[in-house]
Amino acid sequence: MKNLNKRTLLVAVVALATIGGSFAGVVAIKQLSVASPKAKIGPVRAIQVALSKVHGVPFSATFEFDGGKWGYDVIVIHNHKASEVEVNAMTGKVGDVEAAIPADEASELKSDLADAIKKW
Repeated sequence: MKNLNKRTLLVAVVALATIGGSFAGVVAIKQLSVASPKAKIGPVRAIQVALSKVHGVPFSATFEFDGGKWGYDVIVIHNHKASEVEVNAMTGKVGDVEAAIPADEASELKSDLADAIKKW
């Protein structure tokens, strides 16, 4: 979710395709800090939870530390739109759901990548 105070510590981007009701994905991880991630659910379960809230095709799942909590931002494509669904990594509960604007998502990724490059 777009938040100027967000501090992303670990991001896992999962590119997914739905094939016969199952998920196939590739996970890329960028480590931005040495903080210990805590999660009781994985990215596939987070995507399943997000799809129970917003019906569509999963596009990505980002694992991050935001507002003092570990969670997933799951982007779901539906009706020619994209929604970002927050899923708590400890409880599996859905938080905010908002429109995912491609330009904003690209800007956020660009900023995170630039920060990682500067740090390492």
